[in-house]
Amino acid sequence: MGEDPKLVKYFQRVTAELQRTRERLRELENPVDDPVAVVGMGCRFGGGVGSPEELWELLAAERDVITGFPADRGWTEDQIYHPEPGTPGRSYVRHGAFLDDAADFDSEFFGISPREALSMDPQQRIALEVTWHALESAGIDPAGLRGSRTGVFLGLSNADYATAVREMPEDMLGQLSIGNAGSVTSGRLAYVFGLQGPVLTVDTACSSSLVGIHLAAQSLRAGECTLALAGGVTVLSSPLLFIDYARQRALAPDGRCKPFSSDADGTAWGEGAGMLVLEKLSDARRNHHPVLALLRGSAINSDGTSSGLTAPNGTAQQQVIADALASAGLSPADVDAVEAHGTGTELGDPIEAQALLAGYGRHRGDRPPLLVGAVKSNLAHTQAAAGVAGVVKMVLAMRHSTLPRTLHIGTATPRVDWAQGGVELLTSAVPWPRDGRPRRAGVSAFGVGGTNAHVILEDPGPDPDTEPGDRAVPPLLAWTLSGRTEQALSAQAAALHEHLDRARPDLLDLSWSLATTRAHLPHRAVVFGSRPADLAAGLTALSTGRNDTGSATVVVSGTAVRNGTTAFLYPHECTPAVVRALATQYAGAEPFAEHLSACAAVLAGLVGWTLTDVLRGEPDAPPLDRPDVLAPATLAVLTGVTRVWCASGVRPAALAGHGSGRLAASWAVGWLSLPSALRIAAGSPAGVESDAVDVPPPAPGVPVLCGDTGRWLRDRPAEDDYRTVPAADSGSAARELRADGHRLLLVFGGDTAGIAAGLPDGPAVLAVPEKTEETEETESAVTGSAAIVRALGRAYVMGAAVDWRAVLAGAGARRIPLPGYAFQRSRYWIEREWTMPVLISDAAGTREPDRRSPAALLWALPEQERNGHVETLVRECLNRALGNGPDDQVDAEDTFRDLGMDSLGAEDLRDQLTTDAGVEIELSDVLNYPTVTDLTERVLEKLAARAEEGTLDEIAGTARSGNEVPESGTGPVDPAPENADESDGSLASFYIRAIRTGRINVALRLARAASETRDTFDQDDPRDLAELRKVGAGAGGPTIVGLTPPIFPNLDLPYSYLHAGLDPASDVWSLWSPGFAGEAPLPADRAALMRMLAKPLRRELAGTPLIIAGYSSGGWLAHELAAHLERTGVPVTALLLLDSYLPEEEMEQTETRSEFMREQIRRRDLMGMSLDRPDRTVTTSGQIAAMGGYSRIFSGWRPAPLKAPILHLLASEVVAGVPTSSEDHPFPAELAHRVRKLPGDHFTILSQHADLISANLHDWLTEVQPA
Repeated sequence: MGEDPKLVKYFQRVTAELQRTRERLRELENPVDDPVAVVGMGCRFGGGVGSPEELWELLAAERDVITGFPADRGWTEDQIYHPEPGTPGRSYVRHGAFLDDAADFDSEFFGISPREALSMDPQQRIALEVTWHALESAGIDPAGLRGSRTGVFLGLSNADYATAVREMPEDMLGQLSIGNAGSVTSGRLAYVFGLQGPVLTVDTACSSSLVGIHLAAQSLRAGECTLALAGGVTVLSSPLLFIDYARQRALAPDGRCKPFSSDADGTAWGEGAGMLVLEKLSDARRNHHPVLALLRGSAINSDGTSSGLTAPNGTAQQQVIADALASAGLSPADVDAVEAHGTGTELGDPIEAQALLAGYGRHRGDRPPLLVGAVKSNLAHTQAAAGVAGVVKMVLAMRHSTLPRTLHIGTATPRVDWAQGGVELLTSAVPWPRDGRPRRAGVSAFGVGGTNAHVILEDPGPDPDTEPGDRAVPPLLAWTLSGRTEQALSAQAAALHEHLDRARPDLLDLSWSLATTRAHLPHRAVVFGSRPADLAAGLTALSTGRNDTGSATVVVSGTAVRNGTTAFLYPHECTPAVVRALATQYAGAEPFAEHLSACAAVLAGLVGWTLTDVLRGEPDAPPLDRPDVLAPATLAVLTGVTRVWCASGVRPAALAGHGSGRLAASWAVGWLSLPSALRIAAGSPAGVESDAVDVPPPAPGVPVLCGDTGRWLRDRPAEDDYRTVPAADSGSAARELRADGHRLLLVFGGDTAGIAAGLPDGPAVLAVPEKTEETEETESAVTGSAAIVRALGRAYVMGAAVDWRAVLAGAGARRIPLPGYAFQRSRYWIEREWTMPVLISDAAGTREPDRRSPAALLWALPEQERNGHVETLVRECLNRALGNGPDDQVDAEDTFRDLGMDSLGAEDLRDQLTTDAGVEIELSDVLNYPTVTDLTERVLEKLAARAEEGTLDEIAGTARSGNEVPESGTGPVDPAPENADESDGSLASFYIRAIRTGRINVALRLARAASETRDTFDQDDPRDLAELRKVGAGAGGPTIVGLTPPIFPNLDLPYSYLHAGLDPASDVWSLWSPGFAGEAPLPADRAALMRMLAKPLRRELAGTPLIIAGYSSGGWLAHELAAHLERTGVPVTALLLLDSYLPEEEMEQTETRSEFMREQIRRRDLMGMSLDRPDRTVTTSGQIAAMGGYSRIFSGWRPAPLKAPILHLLASEVVAGVPTSSEDHPFPAELAHRVRKLPGDHFTILSQHADLISANLHDWLTEVQPA
């Protein structure tokens, strides 16, 4: 069967398309093969840092940039500062890292009116300037991006410029609205630069810019954009952020971040902006952009449900690290260092450190420890710009082969078990040399709303564009500069002069970089020379406006023509001197030499002389001034010079020829071949053509003006027209070109004096060659003579689009860093005096006007009236914390979670009750007594404790007498629990030390021995010692009672998580085991415990079908309680076990078990920091003794079968990265109706996977209890 050609072609096309599809899929599936490259960086931070180079100088000097409040924003220290934390409308912090020039902006540069600039958020203005500098760093002319698929991914989370504006002109309102919209900030960049890729503003708070970098990389890999701008910006236009976080007591009093330090006392605010230019590596290499670093991998995720909306989640942080490593195809040991989030908070830093230890430290093998630092110690917390600040720092560290020291650490925080190894803090600068493998660093950023990001940077290795190569340095160099204004040009010259003194760059590299990696703005200058002294003298002349240095350096400056194009003008004839001068000047230029050789070959068949002999003036050659020789020689030279200019990027938009000059124009546009044009110039008849190879025209299709008639030629003139020369001058052609919009005229071989005189306000006119007294004509194989360089430089100043890459091609020049554009800024700031917004809770009429506090009035009441007033006080504080009106009513049994309270609201409620009740209320009180009824009882308990101390009556008496009452916090408060610091000699310190050193059984014996000293209760004890608390209201689901784990009890949080995930919602109660509050008695045995636990159930939930639940060791109690209830006739609907395990008499000394116990200690301490006062830990000696008592009475216990069905939901891992196995002592599987493994580990199964628990429970109940 024969082949069908059409079918063959079809299959060939399909096969090719399939191959392209496979390659595209491979790119998408394996982004590591073509990673994203950082090709440019720009930044501004406090302390006058205006570039990455200046940031490195700051890091190398080991300085921070912390100062007092800025004096130019309408708010001052006197207005804002108060040393007492909690003072309404004030901040106890008066320092930060502020931009020196946040109000200043070069509006003229970006074409923005002063009025619009005034209305713009300074964050928009700074983003524009930093983006320009970043593009300059990449060697990209921003003007060349117009219409490109360049994306913008800008982090922005704070926009308060307009918050304090009280008055403004009505017609400014629209500009103020647009100018202060966060969503518009990224759009402003796209609008100004003309970008048409994906453009978005990213707000994930502190992780905004790093999330933006991640999204930008994804967009590049997906092909949505070919170039991406990613970064962030933060300016604090008002002091609101200081006031808000001071209210939360979350700020370091001295305004300095102390990452991972034992002295950490809060975060500190800073300002700044950073922008990266990102491009796929293959594109960067092809475009000859500098590759500063590679973005090997990145990932983002969320904390999900954690201990609070703003509380960090260590497990989520571990996961985002693992995801970033997976996306990069790397293992933890492949990464050398991490730029941490490191805010300097007592809660966040230990959690982050544990995540780094788990994600990187445990898996390093024989690699050195992971080195961890944080640039916030230098720059403070720049919020939306924090992530990109970390990236810029680590890119600089790679380029300088040094990891900078992190400031203000002192000694590492004891809240982290650094003994695990694998992670070290950068308490001093560390060399970071290449060791035969790519250097890599991670960068973390965690948003206050729970969005986490981690990126992995890699050293790209040597840049091929900066490697040494063959050099052919021209004898004359042109150093180009430009500015939007004359003042900017002078400032640019001054900046370059300073750079010259500091960096001492190679002069050829400097010429190349100035000409090819910078925008060419209207005000231009060129310095010509060959020595450093020439350049220095020229820059001095430009920056000072005086050229009195005595140097022979030539400096040309001027303003480029605008809104016009370039035209070439050819005269009828040139003098022999001009022709010979052009031939001499251009002889070394390769395009000219090739062209002249072609012309000589053509003329050899037409005339009896040799072109090169004539131009050199050889004795046997005819004289150049002979008419029949001058005409063809002139044509050959003028067309050769045209080729040089076109090859140098200066291409005409129109040509004009006067007389025989029309021959040159006709050849340039392709109307005449070179042989035909030379034949006509030589006077040879038609039909006499040379066999020489033709030379392609340099300006095909360009319109031609007949200089003799002043009319535009539509097609090639007749041959006789070329031989006829009407009387005319070039001035008429110049005027017509000007009228047609061609404002730069290059006159080849003619005198421009008459043309320029006739056009006083017309185009710029440049004669080629230019009349000069200089006779030096040094030739160069690269650029021709020095005269060519000077001519191109003068044309550039006039506005010609000189292609300096082509001019310097082959010279071996390399790209080098240059100072950024010298913006000429003016102040734009809506001047107003800062006024604190009215706080509703403090507004007139909403608070008690009596000078005495509500606490004083409360304490002065007769004791029998106190209960009602405390409940009223709790309700009032609750309404304020929830934002309710004063008359809004809430049910006394509704839980605070059901009422919509978040972690910040809980903190507000704690603070208000502490102030208004005169006793210290802890956050744990709010969480553990989550109804009006429960919290009222707790406040009364604390008041009673004060009475027992003998202080209540004294204070009440003072209140009754009308005297001043001691302020909240100054009198006696509840004694702090014993601190479990390892050095205090307490039982807790010995217990924790045993756990941390892996001696688990020693710790177990300590706890059990301590429990023997405690009082106990038996089965007949009449007291109610077990507390039943409602943690969530239901909406039709079954009632769940959760038993608090007796080993490291986690308060009610596990069951709060469970309630949050249930669908449909259920009533969820937490049953708190007796013995953990102070010195409360412990159960003598299991029977006594079960009778005590059953009491509140019989009282509060009689007749209610119950699901008994137990998390962790709470499973022991849950199973035994279910069995007790069944034995005593109380039906149990089901038993839900959540990653429960059996008690062990002697625990096997495995690394898994040791790590599990250490993780319990770490998480218990961290919970203490998040739920209690930060200077305390929850792990007290009394609690350890209670744990020992429960461990003792459950020693040897094994569960028995139940009538009720059992669902056991196991975590897939014991701790992160360690899978659960049969050796980890789970409940016997044969007792359970169903056993399921869920994602997460023992510590995250509830906090992160409550929705899966709910789904499994719902499906299982439907199965075991069909309707």
